[in-house]
Amino acid sequence: MVLAIRLDETSPTWGRSVGFRGFDSPRSFAGDLADVVSDTPEATQSFVFSHRRLDGPGAAALGRYLQEDCAARFVDISFLKRWPKVTEAAADALSQGLRRLRSLSVDGNDLAQNSEIFERWCSAVEAHPGLQHLSLQKTGLGDHEAKRLAEAEA
Repeated sequence: MVLAIRLDETSPTWGRSVGFRGFDSPRSFAGDLADVVSDTPEATQSFVFSHRRLDGPGAAALGRYLQEDCAARFVDISFLKRWPKVTEAAADALSQGLRRLRSLSVDGNDLAQNSEIFERWCSAVEAHPGLQHLSLQKTGLGDHEAKRLAEAEA
C-alpha cells in the first residue's frame, strides 16, 4: 500500500466538483445529518462535511454515519468546531468502516491533542486496507507524530 500524507498546502484541484448538500451555513445540528444523507445518491464518491460546528448529538451522528453508512471514496471532515467530540468516532470509523475510502482530509483538526487518541489514529491508518491519501494540514502534528504516522503506513 502506498499512502501519500500531505502536511503542507492542498492541491489546487483538491475538493473540486465535490460537495455535500443540505446545510446553508456552519451551525450546530443534532438530528438533521440523517435527513441530508438520505437525500444523497447511494453511489456518491465523496462526502464533504467541513467547516461545521458540531454539538454532542451531531458529533455522534457524524461518527455513526462514517462508521456504518458512508461508502464514499473521498471524505473531507476538515476544520470541524468541537473536534474532540468526533475524533474518536472518526478514528474508529477509519479502522472499522469506510472500506471504500481512498482519500481522507482532516485538515484543521487537532490530532495531536491527546497521545492516546493520536495512537488510535495511527492504528486506524494501519488497519485501513486501501487509504492512499491523508491530508493533515494544520493538525498540530510535529516531526515525531508525522514520523509515527509514516511508520504506521509502512
